[in-house]
Amino acid sequence: MEMKQDPTDRHGSESTGRFNDITGATPKEKLQNAYARLRASSNAASTPIAVDSVTPSSAGDIEPVLPVSMPQTTLPLSTRTHENPADLAAPIGEHEDVADVVVVSPALLFSEQAGVQTIQPSAIFEKTEHILPGSFRLGPSEFAVTMPMDSVGKDNYERALAEHSDSVKLLLSGFQSADGNVLPMSEQAQRIADIRHLIEKLDNIAVHTDLNIAEHVKRSQLDVSKEASWAEYTSAKFLFLGQLIEIAGAQELHILLIVGKKETAELVERYFTGKGFAPVRPRAEMRGHVELSLVNGLLSVGILSTQHDGTVETYRPPAVIFALDSSFNASNPVIEHLRTTYARNGNLLPVVHLIIANSSEHIQRCLPDLPEVQRLRLLVHIVKSLVDMLGDLQDNALGVQDDADEIFTCLMSDDFNANWTLPAIEPLHILVSNGQQSEDPLGTQVMHPTVVESSVNKRIFETLDADTPESKRQRIHSSQELTQITTQSSAPTSQTLDLTARLQALEARLVEMKANHAAEVERLQTTISDYEARSTERIKGWEDLQHRYEARNKELHQIRKERDSLQAEKAKAEQKAIRQQEEITKLKDERTQLKHDLQTARDDLKAEGGLKEQLEVLQEQNRKLSDDNADLTKKKEYEKKQAEYIREKYQDASHSAAGLGVENASLKKEIENYQRLLEAEVTKLSELKRQNDESKHLARVKELEQTLEARETLLRKKEEELRNIRNNRPATRATSTQPRSPKSWGNNGSRPTSPGVNNGVGNRSSGLRFSSELL
Repeated sequence: MEMKQDPTDRHGSESTGRFNDITGATPKEKLQNAYARLRASSNAASTPIAVDSVTPSSAGDIEPVLPVSMPQTTLPLSTRTHENPADLAAPIGEHEDVADVVVVSPALLFSEQAGVQTIQPSAIFEKTEHILPGSFRLGPSEFAVTMPMDSVGKDNYERALAEHSDSVKLLLSGFQSADGNVLPMSEQAQRIADIRHLIEKLDNIAVHTDLNIAEHVKRSQLDVSKEASWAEYTSAKFLFLGQLIEIAGAQELHILLIVGKKETAELVERYFTGKGFAPVRPRAEMRGHVELSLVNGLLSVGILSTQHDGTVETYRPPAVIFALDSSFNASNPVIEHLRTTYARNGNLLPVVHLIIANSSEHIQRCLPDLPEVQRLRLLVHIVKSLVDMLGDLQDNALGVQDDADEIFTCLMSDDFNANWTLPAIEPLHILVSNGQQSEDPLGTQVMHPTVVESSVNKRIFETLDADTPESKRQRIHSSQELTQITTQSSAPTSQTLDLTARLQALEARLVEMKANHAAEVERLQTTISDYEARSTERIKGWEDLQHRYEARNKELHQIRKERDSLQAEKAKAEQKAIRQQEEITKLKDERTQLKHDLQTARDDLKAEGGLKEQLEVLQEQNRKLSDDNADLTKKKEYEKKQAEYIREKYQDASHSAAGLGVENASLKKEIENYQRLLEAEVTKLSELKRQNDESKHLARVKELEQTLEARETLLRKKEEELRNIRNNRPATRATSTQPRSPKSWGNNGSRPTSPGVNNGVGNRSSGLRFSSELL
């Protein structure tokens, strides 16, 4: 159950901050101290007024008049908090304390921000439906049907709970370990993710037991017909769909199925394929804006995933929406567009929730709006408590076959909502433990559910609200009491000024309320005009729809008449064919009998003897010869045809051989031409090779000649240099031409000034000679 916050608590910190100067530990003590302060200030303020009065009798003759107090149960529709209340309540300086208290009253009574709060006229006529806690929550034109669960699903359900038992225990214990320590936030996040995975598994089991292993089933490539039978055997939802399509097979209906995941959509598609449905259009044409439609005769189904975003084009206008899992969200823009587009009789397109009784998807729709962790904790706790009652239907619930019959009746009626007769889902019967809050280590409110029998007086969700109506009423009474105390404690002069200021404020507020009322009336008139225009347009649309419906209905009746006539003609033709077959059988039997009688008569004639016997023998021989002649004639014709065939084949072969000979001669000529061309090309290539070799040799000769010329030039240069060296050499001394006289040092080498290379005695030439020769 959704808990609404008290309006007086919205700005609690702001309002309580204004009374910090008043002593007191509790609001009651603060009120008592404020009352004492007001009484003291009123006594101090009344004495100067009596002394300063000019009229002698004003001090004692005129009694102060107490203000008439308003009933405490009467509250104003609109309240204005003035921006500067001191200007209205205390125009005289000595009443500053009273002015401060005047600000207190509206702050305690209405803690909203300053301004006028007006009740909208639409809120007066708004229908507030009381929803029992624990009830299955449904929107407009939404219905729900509870279904059982077989033993296979229950086993998988309990197995999934056992696999995640550690996370469940930690969640229910407030994330406290065995030693009493609170788990870190990272591990808490992991446990919460594991709990979400558990809830997803439980929801999948409620739809189909194989949905958690959808990839494995998809890779196994099972027979779709066997897979459809298995789905009906293990899942009550698919059994319901099978019963419904069997009943509505001859009706022109389009049913839309809403699923959550892609795997669920593929599983549903394989189921309907196994039931004989075929896709309306190829896969390549099914874009993101087209539903997955399958058709079998006049009945068609559409499969749509809640993960899709954007407008969806349906194969035909759907008659109803079936929500197969817990992913359905009525506020989804795609769902809203479909339901408003195909609305009928002033109602949205009906939605039927297929729910496994006491399952996780059932419990989720019965929980109030709570924070995520608290909601998961409450959900898991109730799931564990109701696991033994999984799939148990309520006393007035119908079977799957009866549910399909009733829903088909609603589909065939003009108004689906008005003809819905299935029993409503009873609220979850939960007994709340008072000690649960104290045992919760995190201080969160966790409800402890226990199942009770249906015959016992059933208690349902009890929500603990700190701001009860009694506490609200107490705060209102205390605020009004403080206001009355403030009014009574004021002096007559301050009362007059205060009443004048309040009267002016009320007049200003009345003017503003009139203006707001006029604006509201204008807005309502505009809204009414808009609604009238839309209603007129909708009526026109309904008229067009009725016209199209009548035309199609007339066409449907005509087609049905033609179908009935064709069926009658078909039956007559089948009967006629049966009679003709019987006549043919009789004629064959008579022919066989006549042949047998003829053979018997012939045998009798042979047995009698005489001329008749001879005549019969001759006739028999004649018949045999006639048969032989006919056989020979057939053989002759066959041999003639065979000879003609062989002759034609021989002629064809001769023509083919002549053609091949001509082709062979032409090919030989072509070969000779190619050979001549080849020889010419070889000659050209040899000539080109010879010319290429000749050019290479000439280039080499030219290169060698250039090298030779360069070396001859170099040689001439060297010889010229040598001659220059020889010509520039000094003259030989005269003593060098005479024979050398023997000296003591002649055998020891040349003289120190000798120009010889090795200073040898036998070598008297200059070393420059040898140096020039080396060049």
